[in-house]
Amino acid sequence: MTDKTSKTVNNSLRENSNPVQFLRKKRQTLEKLSHFFESESIFVKTKDDQKQPEINKLISEMEKAGALESLGRGVFIDTAWSPNDFLIRQLMLKQGIYSGPTALYLWELSNQYPYKVYMTFKRGYRLPTTKSLHKWTENVVVRQNTTDNLDDAVMHLDVARTNQKIRLYSRERTLVEILREPYALNNEVVNTAYRRYLDSSDGNASLLLMTAKQMGALKKVRQRLAIML
Repeated sequence: MTDKTSKTVNNSLRENSNPVQFLRKKRQTLEKLSHFFESESIFVKTKDDQKQPEINKLISEMEKAGALESLGRGVFIDTAWSPNDFLIRQLMLKQGIYSGPTALYLWELSNQYPYKVYMTFKRGYRLPTTKSLHKWTENVVVRQNTTDNLDDAVMHLDVARTNQKIRLYSRERTLVEILREPYALNNEVVNTAYRRYLDSSDGNASLLLMTAKQMGALKKVRQRLAIML
C-alpha cells in the first residue's frame, strides 16, 4: 500500500470513526438512492460511482434482494419496470444511433416492427462479440458514418419511468435515408411514412427538402413529394 493510499484509507476511517457521523453518512447515501429510484428505473454505473463503495454495496444488495437486475456493462434495472428494448440496446452498445426503418418505426411513421435493427456508428465500429451481449446484437445491422456527420440531426425520445433517452435521427433525415439507402422498403411503407409526416401538425416540407439537399438526395425527395402533394 502506497503512502497516498494509506493516507486516504486513514482519512476515511477517521471520517467514519464517530457512530453518529457513520450513520448520518449511510443515511445520506440511502436517501440519495431512494430519491433517485423514485423517478428512475435504470441505474448506470459511472466512473464516479466506482469511487463510492457505499453506493456499489447498496446496488449489489438490491440486486441480491431481487429489487434490481444486472444487464451487464454496469447497467441495472428496476425489476418492477417493463424495460424498453430499444433504450436498453442503446445503453449496451453505447454510441449507436437508431436510423433507417428502425427510426421510422420509433417516430411512428411506420407500423412495421423492425426485426432488423438499424443503428449508425462511427466509421470502423464493430459490434461486440461477447455472449452476454448476443441478445442486443443478433439483429443489429451496422451502418457507418464519418465522425463529422455522425451526430447531425440526432434527436431524443423520452421513455416512461426513466430519464434516459433513445437517440435516433430526426424524422427529416430518416425520410431522406429511406429513399437514398438500399433498405428495400416497399412503396406502401414509404408512401405511408411520407403521408404521416406531411399530415402531422409539425410536418415541414421545406425542412424536408433542405435536409434532402444537404444529403444529396433532393431529386428523389422531390419526386416523392410530387406524388404526395
